[in-house]
Amino acid sequence: MTFQSMDYIATNLKADKFTFPVLELFSADMDRVATEVGNKVDQAPAFFRNAPIVIDLKSLPGEEEIEFAVLVGLLRSFGLNPVAIRGGTQNHAESASTMELAVLAEERRTVSRATAAAQDEGEPGQGAEADDTAAAASPVNRLHLRPVRSGQKLAAPNGDLIVIASASAGSELIAAGNIHVYGALRGRALAGVGGDERCRIFCQRLDAELVSIAGHYRISEDIDESLRGRTVQIYLDGDKLNISALGDS
Repeated sequence: MTFQSMDYIATNLKADKFTFPVLELFSADMDRVATEVGNKVDQAPAFFRNAPIVIDLKSLPGEEEIEFAVLVGLLRSFGLNPVAIRGGTQNHAESASTMELAVLAEERRTVSRATAAAQDEGEPGQGAEADDTAAAASPVNRLHLRPVRSGQKLAAPNGDLIVIASASAGSELIAAGNIHVYGALRGRALAGVGGDERCRIFCQRLDAELVSIAGHYRISEDIDESLRGRTVQIYLDGDKLNISALGDS
């Protein structure tokens, strides 16, 4: 008779990296919020269905109070699942806690665009601190040699994601850095998920359901028909997500 050892591990608690949609609030007017969120969800209902969402309050005027019970109910009515807030005042944090929302620390980006520009121009003053930051953020790229199946998710949480094949409809590619697809991109591709707005998406043939750079996204219906089936690059220019055919001036 074989007895199973009682000395086994039932759980494993560890840090991980997930990509959550972020709702940035500029106003506490719930009627306006409902209208704008409804319009966004209608554009990509499958993408947002049952999605955990973080409420970002950093752009909300500090004196504005939020009816969190109303906001949470509103978001759930659109099929969203609010899980946390980020930013805001101590009063916001206390009110959010009553609705069992987590309170996240402020977002920290490894290298800001100003810092990157200073480093490119060789400006002094960063010293050992910049070296330590660069070492801690050493990229780890991921190379995938096979087609990405529908329902499959590939992630490169610390670098670029390179796919030497096509990505099927219903697949998801996520990277802290750039995304390269040497085939057709038919699923969703989210680059710069840590907030790096310099990241880009490159693909041999564009037919994506959704593309995103640092949280700025465009769904299939918003992609110019003249760019479909073409070799393109996708990048941010300020807050605008641009798609251009490679080789175009």
